Amino acid sequence: MLEAVYNWIKNIAFYMLLVTAFLQIVPDEAYRKYIRFFSGLILIMLLVMPIFKITGLYEGISLTMERTQDERSKKEIEGTVRKFEEEIIPQLQEEYNGAKGGQGAAAGMAVDEE
Repeated sequence: MLEAVYNWIKNIAFYMLLVTAFLQIVPDEAYRKYIRFFSGLILIMLLVMPIFKITGLYEGISLTMERTQDERSKKEIEGTVRKFEEEIIPQLQEEYNGAKGGQGAAAGMAVDEE
């Protein structure tokens, strides 16, 4: 338990050093505002993560995120398949029928015979 707390504090210290160094590299003040905002969000996650793990919320959040990702992937794949079926297959059929009707059985391809 003590080692886990030590690693937690070490991770936060390393993260703060990294953010401080990165803020020194960024030349424009406008960018620093956004970097501070997002680094603050990440810091909050670093601080809260051990509490989530102890209470068991971490597993619930992980499962919810996985389900959401799976649903997004499924919808994206279904959309791609639908687009393929509605747009691309008819185009290919038209091209095939046009080439077949205009060129005969060779479908517009020349074959070299030796």
